[in-house]
Amino acid sequence: MTLQAIDWLAIGAYVLAIAAAAVFLSRRPKSSEDYFLAGRSLSWPFIGASLFAANISAEHFVGLAGSGYSGGLAVGGYEWSAVFCLVPLITLFLPFYIRNRIFTVPEFLEQRFGTGVRLFFSGFMVILSVLTKISVSLWASSLVFSDLLGWNPLAVIWIVGLGTALYTMKGGLRIVVYTDALQTTILLVAAVVLTAAGLRHVGGWSGLRAGLAPQMFSMVRPATDPDYPWPGMFFGVFLAGSFYWSMDQVLVQRAFAARDLNQGRKGAILCGFLKLTTPFLLVLPGLIARVLYPGLPRADQAYGALLTHIMPAGLLGLTICGIGAALMGHISATYNSISTLFTRDFYLRWRPQASQERQIRVGRAAVLVVFALGSLWAPMIGRFGNLFTY
Repeated sequence: MTLQAIDWLAIGAYVLAIAAAAVFLSRRPKSSEDYFLAGRSLSWPFIGASLFAANISAEHFVGLAGSGYSGGLAVGGYEWSAVFCLVPLITLFLPFYIRNRIFTVPEFLEQRFGTGVRLFFSGFMVILSVLTKISVSLWASSLVFSDLLGWNPLAVIWIVGLGTALYTMKGGLRIVVYTDALQTTILLVAAVVLTAAGLRHVGGWSGLRAGLAPQMFSMVRPATDPDYPWPGMFFGVFLAGSFYWSMDQVLVQRAFAARDLNQGRKGAILCGFLKLTTPFLLVLPGLIARVLYPGLPRADQAYGALLTHIMPAGLLGLTICGIGAALMGHISATYNSISTLFTRDFYLRWRPQASQERQIRVGRAAVLVVFALGSLWAPMIGRFGNLFTY
């Protein structure tokens, strides 16, 4: 794929906008609460946009379109399940979190079950985040940008990982949330542009329906379906998703930073509304690719095929920015949450009298360590064959 000058202009404008946001929106943190939780001052639009950005990453663009290409819209049910999985957070967990003014989920668990549970769960989440969030996002970004643009995969991993780490370190959660709001806007606009362009190429919704079997548009499949059985969709996903949206530090840290309970609940509801768009913006392109390019060797090539063949100059650069926005939003959220877990759950247990400034320095150092570990592990994922197997 060859980018035109206007595409590079769009990409450059995106990079400059993120850099400007990091410089002008951040301020010197006054305390650990200011650094890790934005001073508990966030309002609901920023919380909702940041929750959404923390959830969506580069593998969603590739993986959901690939699943749509091979299996139809049914995979979108997993995305819609987030609406129901957010209910326990809004009604049950968030009041406890806000009332107790905690920094981390393991801190809450210690109050209920003891120190051992806190340390075990915190350590588990740190390891899990490095192996399945940071490294997976970096590896997915290397696949996307090497396939689309011919860039060196290892260079992509280290440049994207370091760039995101630097602005995360500068302003803590405050700058992460504010840049997430910008990146969510870019992500959604880019996805709308690609979906609209794809529908125009297949003759609109009627043309898409005419080119595919009816079951490709079914969101609820029989219980015997090998890929998307409805009992798993309604019950299994709800159990796993409730944990994810209510107890995964990467997600709920944004809610901890809410100005009050009402702002946190409104933010979670906004995120639920944004999740309703993902089947149409991220899965539907896979169905469009199935009509336009039915013989792709791998389903995961669907998104790249659309970018390569149907996106005009300028809009192609915008779409690449959308992928980059999803990637950086997810990684910055994970960086910040891991640094909070390490500092609050481990370092302060070792140095309980550490000053506020010292806690911030330790948190920033943790971001660099996590970046290095994730970047080193990311190439290992390729040995598993594909992201789904890993």
